[in-house]
Amino acid sequence: MQVNKAKPGDRLSDGGGLYLRVTSPDARSWVFRYGRDGKERYMGLGSLNAVSLSEARARAAGSR
Repeated sequence: MQVNKAKPGDRLSDGGGLYLRVTSPDARSWVFRYGRDGKERYMGLGSLNAVSLSEARARAAGSR
């Protein structure tokens, strides 16, 4: 992933429904995308500063 080059509005995929959402230059958070009742939904997994990639992957796997 190109985390350092990400701009506000970007959503970088790690695969399996895990994304890094960039809302501002200083605000980046992990989200898990899933479907329920025919609708796309997102579950917040924590900020980039508080949650490592490996932990975000584990949280997404647990949510599947």
